[in-house]
Amino acid sequence: MGIRRDRPGIRGRCLLAAALFLVGCVPPEPPPNEAAVASLALFAAVRSGDLTRVKQVVADEPRAVGIRDARLGVTALHWAVWHDRPKSAAFLLAKGAKIDAGDRRGRTPLHVAVFRDRVGMIAFLLARGAPVNKGDTSGNTALYLAAFMGRERAARALIKGGAEVNAPDRRGDTPLHAAAWRGQGGMVELLVSRGARIGARDKRGATPLHLAAYAGHARVAAWLLAKGARVNARDMNGHTPLDAARAKGHARVVRLLSRKGGRRGERDNIFAAVRSGSLGRVR
Repeated sequence: MGIRRDRPGIRGRCLLAAALFLVGCVPPEPPPNEAAVASLALFAAVRSGDLTRVKQVVADEPRAVGIRDARLGVTALHWAVWHDRPKSAAFLLAKGAKIDAGDRRGRTPLHVAVFRDRVGMIAFLLARGAPVNKGDTSGNTALYLAAFMGRERAARALIKGGAEVNAPDRRGDTPLHAAAWRGQGGMVELLVSRGARIGARDKRGATPLHLAAYAGHARVAAWLLAKGARVNARDMNGHTPLDAARAKGHARVVRLLSRKGGRRGERDNIFAAVRSGSLGRVR
Protein backbone atom coordinates (compact mmCIF):
# COMPACT_ATOMS: atom_id res chain seq x y z
CA MET A 1 0.00 0.00 0.00
CA GLY A 2 1.45 3.38 -0.98
CA ILE A 3 1.80 6.30 1.35
CA ARG A 4 -0.95 8.90 0.96
CA ARG A 5 0.38 12.32 0.01
CA ASP A 6 -2.87 14.24 0.24
CA ARG A 7 -2.53 17.92 1.08
CA PRO A 8 -3.33 18.52 4.75
CA GLY A 9 -6.77 19.77 5.61
CA ILE A 10 -7.56 22.82 7.71
CA ARG A 11 -6.81 20.97 10.95
CA GLY A 12 -3.51 19.71 9.59
CA ARG A 13 -2.48 23.17 8.43
CA CYS A 14 -3.30 24.61 11.87
CA LEU A 15 -1.21 21.95 13.59
CA LEU A 16 1.65 22.61 11.19
CA ALA A 17 1.50 26.35 11.84
CA ALA A 18 1.46 25.75 15.59
CA ALA A 19 4.48 23.44 15.34
CA LEU A 20 6.41 25.95 13.27
CA PHE A 21 5.62 28.67 15.77
CA LEU A 22 6.79 26.58 18.73
CA VAL A 23 10.14 25.77 17.15
CA GLY A 24 10.64 29.32 15.96
CA CYS A 25 10.21 28.62 12.25
CA VAL A 26 7.49 31.20 11.73
CA PRO A 27 6.61 32.66 8.34
CA PRO A 28 7.95 36.15 7.57
CA GLU A 29 6.17 38.96 9.37
CA PRO A 30 3.84 41.11 7.30
CA PRO A 31 5.17 44.48 6.12
CA PRO A 32 5.14 47.16 8.84
CA ASN A 33 2.02 49.28 9.02
CA GLU A 34 1.86 53.00 8.38
CA ALA A 35 2.24 53.90 12.07
CA ALA A 36 5.41 51.82 12.38
CA VAL A 37 6.89 53.44 9.29
CA ALA A 38 5.97 56.89 10.61
CA SER A 39 7.60 56.10 13.96
CA LEU A 40 10.95 55.64 12.22
CA ALA A 41 10.62 59.10 10.72
CA LEU A 42 9.61 60.43 14.13
CA PHE A 43 12.62 58.85 15.85
CA ALA A 44 14.93 60.42 13.26
CA ALA A 45 13.33 63.85 13.61
CA VAL A 46 13.56 63.72 17.41
CA ARG A 47 17.19 62.66 17.36
CA SER A 48 18.12 65.45 14.96
CA GLY A 49 16.23 68.06 16.94
CA ASP A 50 13.95 68.99 14.04
CA LEU A 51 10.83 70.04 15.96
CA THR A 52 9.02 71.14 12.80
CA ARG A 53 9.47 67.70 11.30
CA VAL A 54 8.40 66.08 14.60
CA LYS A 55 5.13 68.00 14.51
CA GLN A 56 4.57 67.18 10.85
CA VAL A 57 5.07 63.42 11.36
CA VAL A 58 2.72 63.36 14.35
CA ALA A 59 0.11 65.39 12.48
CA ASP A 60 0.21 62.89 9.62
CA GLU A 61 0.23 59.80 11.86
CA PRO A 62 -0.67 60.44 15.54
CA ARG A 63 -0.17 56.76 16.46
CA ALA A 64 3.57 57.11 15.87
CA VAL A 65 3.88 58.78 19.29
CA GLY A 66 3.30 55.51 21.11
CA ILE A 67 5.18 53.13 18.79
CA ARG A 68 8.19 51.36 20.30
CA ASP A 69 11.47 50.65 18.58
CA ALA A 70 11.47 46.99 17.50
CA ARG A 71 14.97 46.30 18.83
CA LEU A 72 15.23 48.34 22.02
CA GLY A 73 11.59 48.89 22.86
CA VAL A 74 12.10 52.63 23.30
CA THR A 75 9.63 55.31 22.32
CA ALA A 76 10.15 58.71 20.73
CA LEU A 77 10.08 60.20 24.23
CA HIS A 78 13.04 58.02 25.25
CA TRP A 79 14.96 59.41 22.28
CA ALA A 80 13.98 62.99 23.14
CA VAL A 81 15.39 62.52 26.64
CA TRP A 82 18.51 60.74 25.38
CA HIS A 83 19.34 63.63 23.05
CA ASP A 84 18.18 66.34 25.47
CA ARG A 85 15.32 67.66 23.35
CA PRO A 86 12.96 69.23 25.90
CA LYS A 87 10.79 70.95 23.28
CA SER A 88 10.23 67.71 21.43
CA ALA A 89 9.61 65.93 24.73
CA ALA A 90 7.00 68.52 25.75
CA PHE A 91 5.27 68.21 22.40
CA LEU A 92 5.22 64.41 22.56
CA LEU A 93 3.77 64.45 26.06
CA ALA A 94 1.09 66.89 24.92
CA LYS A 95 0.23 64.43 22.15
CA GLY A 96 -0.19 61.50 24.50
CA ALA A 97 3.28 60.01 24.98
CA LYS A 98 3.43 57.90 28.13
CA ILE A 99 5.90 59.40 30.57
CA ASP A 100 6.33 56.07 32.36
CA ALA A 101 6.77 53.89 29.26
CA GLY A 102 9.44 51.26 29.74
CA ASP A 103 11.76 49.82 27.12
CA ARG A 104 12.50 46.09 26.84
CA ARG A 105 14.20 46.18 30.23
CA GLY A 106 11.58 48.40 31.80
CA ARG A 107 13.71 51.54 31.77
CA THR A 108 11.62 54.69 31.65
CA PRO A 109 12.58 58.07 30.19
CA LEU A 110 13.61 59.03 33.75
CA HIS A 111 16.12 56.16 33.81
CA VAL A 112 17.46 57.44 30.49
CA ALA A 113 17.84 60.96 31.88
CA VAL A 114 19.89 59.60 34.79
CA PHE A 115 22.04 57.43 32.53
CA ARG A 116 22.82 60.45 30.36
CA ASP A 117 23.25 62.69 33.43
CA ARG A 118 20.61 65.11 32.11
CA VAL A 119 19.77 66.94 35.33
CA GLY A 120 17.59 69.48 33.53
CA MET A 121 15.65 66.71 31.85
CA ILE A 122 15.21 64.95 35.20
CA ALA A 123 13.59 68.10 36.60
CA PHE A 124 11.49 68.42 33.41
CA LEU A 125 10.15 64.85 33.73
CA LEU A 126 9.50 65.05 37.46
CA ALA A 127 7.60 68.30 37.03
CA ARG A 128 5.32 66.51 34.58
CA GLY A 129 4.57 63.57 36.81
CA ALA A 130 7.22 60.99 36.01
CA PRO A 131 7.01 58.17 38.62
CA VAL A 132 10.24 58.69 40.51
CA ASN A 133 10.18 55.32 42.27
CA LYS A 134 9.28 53.10 39.34
CA GLY A 135 11.77 50.28 38.86
CA ASP A 136 12.91 48.53 35.72
CA THR A 137 12.55 44.77 35.21
CA SER A 138 15.26 44.21 37.86
CA GLY A 139 13.53 46.56 40.28
CA ASN A 140 16.21 49.24 39.91
CA THR A 141 14.81 52.73 40.38
CA ALA A 142 16.29 55.82 38.79
CA LEU A 143 17.97 56.61 42.12
CA TYR A 144 19.54 53.15 42.21
CA LEU A 145 20.97 53.82 38.75
CA ALA A 146 22.25 57.22 39.85
CA ALA A 147 23.90 55.63 42.90
CA PHE A 148 25.49 52.89 40.80
CA MET A 149 26.88 55.39 38.30
CA GLY A 150 27.88 58.04 40.84
CA ARG A 151 25.55 60.68 39.40
CA GLU A 152 25.36 62.89 42.48
CA ARG A 153 23.57 65.83 40.86
CA ALA A 154 21.00 63.47 39.43
CA ALA A 155 20.57 61.80 42.81
CA ARG A 156 19.96 65.14 44.51
CA ALA A 157 17.30 66.03 41.94
CA LEU A 158 15.61 62.65 42.34
CA ILE A 159 15.61 62.81 46.13
CA LYS A 160 14.19 66.34 45.96
CA GLY A 161 11.49 64.90 43.72
CA GLY A 162 10.52 62.24 46.25
CA ALA A 163 12.80 59.31 45.48
CA GLU A 164 12.83 56.64 48.21
CA VAL A 165 16.45 56.33 49.34
CA ASN A 166 15.94 52.84 50.77
CA ALA A 167 13.96 51.34 47.88
CA PRO A 168 15.27 47.80 47.28
CA ASP A 169 15.56 46.08 43.93
CA ARG A 170 14.55 42.46 43.37
CA ARG A 171 17.72 41.23 45.07
CA GLY A 172 17.07 43.47 48.05
CA ASP A 173 19.92 45.83 47.19
CA THR A 174 19.30 49.49 48.03
CA PRO A 175 20.91 52.50 46.35
CA LEU A 176 23.42 52.51 49.24
CA HIS A 177 24.39 48.93 48.43
CA ALA A 178 24.98 50.00 44.82
CA ALA A 179 27.08 53.02 45.78
CA ALA A 180 29.16 51.00 48.26
CA TRP A 181 29.72 48.23 45.72
CA ARG A 182 30.95 50.74 43.17
CA GLY A 183 33.07 52.71 45.62
CA GLN A 184 31.12 55.92 45.09
CA GLY A 185 32.22 57.71 48.27
CA GLY A 186 30.42 60.98 47.64
CA MET A 187 27.24 59.14 46.77
CA VAL A 188 27.47 57.01 49.92
CA GLU A 189 27.72 60.15 52.04
CA LEU A 190 24.84 61.83 50.19
CA LEU A 191 22.51 58.86 50.59
CA VAL A 192 23.26 58.41 54.29
CA SER A 193 22.72 62.13 54.86
CA ARG A 194 19.27 61.72 53.27
CA GLY A 195 18.24 58.80 55.43
CA ALA A 196 19.73 55.70 53.81
CA ARG A 197 20.08 52.87 56.33
CA ILE A 198 23.72 51.92 56.85
CA GLY A 199 22.72 48.49 58.13
CA ALA A 200 20.29 47.69 55.30
CA ARG A 201 20.45 44.05 54.21
CA ASP A 202 19.78 42.54 50.83
CA LYS A 203 18.12 39.15 50.34
CA ARG A 204 21.44 37.43 51.03
CA GLY A 205 21.81 39.32 54.28
CA ALA A 206 24.70 41.43 53.02
CA THR A 207 25.12 45.01 54.22
CA PRO A 208 26.70 47.88 52.27
CA LEU A 209 29.86 47.25 54.31
CA HIS A 210 29.97 43.67 53.04
CA LEU A 211 29.86 44.93 49.46
CA ALA A 212 32.44 47.67 49.99
CA ALA A 213 34.75 45.11 51.60
CA TYR A 214 34.22 42.54 48.86
CA ALA A 215 34.94 45.14 46.16
CA GLY A 216 38.02 46.43 48.00
CA HIS A 217 36.86 50.00 48.64
CA ALA A 218 38.78 50.83 51.81
CA ARG A 219 37.76 54.48 52.02
CA VAL A 220 34.09 53.70 51.70
CA ALA A 221 34.40 50.90 54.25
CA ALA A 222 36.18 53.23 56.69
CA TRP A 223 33.51 55.88 56.28
CA LEU A 224 30.70 53.39 56.87
CA LEU A 225 32.43 52.09 60.00
CA ALA A 226 32.85 55.65 61.28
CA LYS A 227 29.11 56.15 60.82
CA GLY A 228 28.19 53.08 62.83
CA ALA A 229 28.21 50.16 60.40
CA ARG A 230 28.52 46.85 62.27
CA VAL A 231 31.98 45.48 61.61
CA ASN A 232 30.95 41.88 62.35
CA ALA A 233 27.52 41.79 60.71
CA ARG A 234 26.89 38.34 59.27
CA ASP A 235 25.08 37.55 56.06
CA MET A 236 22.86 34.51 55.56
CA ASN A 237 25.92 32.28 55.15
CA GLY A 238 27.51 33.55 58.34
CA HIS A 239 30.10 35.65 56.49
CA THR A 240 31.35 38.94 57.92
CA PRO A 241 32.80 41.89 55.99
CA LEU A 242 36.26 40.54 56.93
CA ASP A 243 35.41 37.26 55.21
CA ALA A 244 34.34 39.23 52.14
CA ALA A 245 37.61 41.18 52.00
CA ARG A 246 39.71 38.06 52.58
CA ALA A 247 37.85 36.17 49.84
CA LYS A 248 39.00 38.71 47.26
CA GLY A 249 42.45 39.32 48.73
CA HIS A 250 41.94 42.99 49.59
CA ALA A 251 44.75 43.34 52.13
CA ARG A 252 44.12 47.01 52.87
CA VAL A 253 40.48 46.39 53.74
CA VAL A 254 41.43 43.31 55.77
CA ARG A 255 43.82 45.41 57.87
CA LEU A 256 41.19 48.13 58.32
CA LEU A 257 38.51 45.73 59.47
CA SER A 258 40.91 43.85 61.74
CA ARG A 259 41.92 47.10 63.45
CA LYS A 260 38.23 47.85 64.02
CA GLY A 261 37.64 44.49 65.68
CA GLY A 262 36.56 42.57 62.61
CA ARG A 263 36.42 38.81 62.92
CA ARG A 264 35.90 35.96 60.53
CA GLY A 265 32.50 34.37 60.53
CA GLU A 266 31.81 31.62 63.04
CA ARG A 267 31.18 29.08 60.29
CA ASP A 268 34.56 29.80 58.67
CA ASN A 269 36.28 29.56 62.05
CA ILE A 270 34.75 26.14 62.72
CA PHE A 271 35.78 24.85 59.30
CA ALA A 272 39.33 26.13 59.82
CA ALA A 273 39.50 24.52 63.27
CA VAL A 274 38.29 21.18 61.94
CA ARG A 275 40.91 21.24 59.20
CA SER A 276 43.67 22.09 61.66
CA GLY A 277 42.51 19.58 64.29
CA SER A 278 42.06 22.25 67.00
CA LEU A 279 38.31 22.48 67.35
CA GLY A 280 38.71 23.39 71.01
CA ARG A 281 39.94 26.86 70.19
CA VAL A 282 36.50 27.98 68.93
CA ARG A 283 34.49 26.57 71.82
